[in-house]
Amino acid sequence: MLFNQDRVEINLSVNATTPVRSDRERNGMPDLRSTIELGPSFDVHLLRSDDARIKFDLRMPLREAFTIEASPRLIGWTFTAAVQFGRRRPSRIRGWHMGC
Repeated sequence: MLFNQDRVEINLSVNATTPVRSDRERNGMPDLRSTIELGPSFDVHLLRSDDARIKFDLRMPLREAFTIEASPRLIGWTFTAAVQFGRRRPSRIRGWHMGC
């Protein structure tokens, strides 16, 4: 976490992909190399219950994407905004929660 307020956070966001080969479904398309994406995520808490069991967030990660190979190269930027709803239910297994 890089910045934290009651309604807004700025976090470090990371994503990775596996390689994709041209096969029957991707006939004529080039193979895709593995990538890693890294950058900030601007997260806005739209709704939080007093007991923190229910939350509704807007997450906006902006990441720079690189290929994973002998000499990595920049292939662009990604911006994948998403609305996230989460509901933590009391259970015997601590740390688990439901979300979509």
